[in-house]
Amino acid sequence: MMNSSNIGKEITSRQNEKNMTERMLQLELKNKQEKQARHQEQKLQNDKLLRIEDGLNRTRSLTEKWMLVSDAMKLSHIRLFSSLTDQMSILNSLETKFNKAALKLSNLQVEVMNITHNGLLSTAACNVTEMAIRSKIDLEKMQKNERYKVDSLILEVGKKADESTVRQLQLILASTNDKLEKFDSNLRNVIKKLNDSQSSLNNLEASLPKACSDSMTTYGVHKEYLLIKPSDKLPSQMVHCDKDWTIIQQRMDGAVRFNRTFEEYRWPFGNVDADHWIGNEYINALTQLCDCSIRFETWDVFGEYRLAIYHNFSVSDFDHLYRLSISNYDSNSSNLTDAMSFHDGRRFSSLDRDEDTSSTHCARYYAAGR
Repeated sequence: MMNSSNIGKEITSRQNEKNMTERMLQLELKNKQEKQARHQEQKLQNDKLLRIEDGLNRTRSLTEKWMLVSDAMKLSHIRLFSSLTDQMSILNSLETKFNKAALKLSNLQVEVMNITHNGLLSTAACNVTEMAIRSKIDLEKMQKNERYKVDSLILEVGKKADESTVRQLQLILASTNDKLEKFDSNLRNVIKKLNDSQSSLNNLEASLPKACSDSMTTYGVHKEYLLIKPSDKLPSQMVHCDKDWTIIQQRMDGAVRFNRTFEEYRWPFGNVDADHWIGNEYINALTQLCDCSIRFETWDVFGEYRLAIYHNFSVSDFDHLYRLSISNYDSNSSNLTDAMSFHDGRRFSSLDRDEDTSSTHCARYYAAGR
C-alpha cells in the first residue's frame, strides 16, 4: 500500500513528464515554424536577387547601347568636322581667287572705260569685257555652290549634335547611373542579410546534437527522430534513435535497394523511418566522437529475436576505404553468433569495389545488399 507522499511524488513526476512533453512539442512546433520562416525568407531573398540581377542585366545592356551610340556619334562628328574643314578651306581658296579675278576685272573695266572715253573701242576690247563678265558670273556661281555645301554640312552637324538630344541622352545616362547605384546598394543589403542568415544557420547547426546519445542533454528527453551534426565537415542529418543508440542501418520490408556502388554507400539513402543507410561518412564521423559500441538486431528464419553486441566499433575515413574496426564481442548479452570479428580490419566492399581478402568478389557474387 502506497502512502500519500509516494502518491504525491508520482503525480508530480507525471505532471513534470507531461509538462516536459508539452514543452518539447512547443519547441518542435517553434523550430518547424522558424525553419519554414527561414525557408520563406531564403526564397524571398533568392527572388529578390534574381530581380536585381535581371535589372542589372537590363541596365548593363542599356549602358552598352548608349556607349555604342556615343562612339558612333563621336566618329560621325569627327568625320563631319573634317569634311567641314575641307570645304571651308576650298571656300577660302575660291574667295581668294574671286577677289583676284574681281580686281583684274576692275582693272579691265577701267581700261575699257578709258578706251571708250577716247573713242577707240575695238572688237578686242569687247571680247575682253565679255570674258571678264563671264569669269565673274562663273566665280559667283562656284562661290554660291560651295557656300551651299558648307551650309548643308553645318546643318547636318547641327542635326547630329542637337543639344536637346545630347541632354536627353545625358539624362538617360544619369538615370541609369542612379539605378545602378540603387541596385548595387540593394545587392549589398541582400548579401548582408544572406550572410546574417547563414551565420544564424551556422550557429543553429553548431548547437545541434552530435548523436542520439546527446538527445537527453540537449532536449531533456529521448527523441525517436533527431537532427544531428556529428562533424563540421558534414551537413546536418535526420536519424532514427533508439534511446541513446543511433541507428545506422535499418531493413524492414525490402522497399529500398541496398545493392549499390561504393560512392552511393558514402552517403545516406532510403527513408529514415523505414529502410535506410546512414552513410559511411556519417558512421566515420560518429565513431570518431568517442569509444563506440555497435548492436546488431535481427530475426532468424524461425522468427526468433537475435542480438549481437560489440563494445569496440569504429570506421575509418574515405582515404582508408572505411576500414572496419570491430571487437570485444559481448557473449553474455548476445545470442547471435559472433560473425563480425572475422571482418575486423577489412576495407569496405561494394557492388563495384572488391576490397575483401577473398579471391571471389563477395559483394557481387553473393549479391550483398539485395
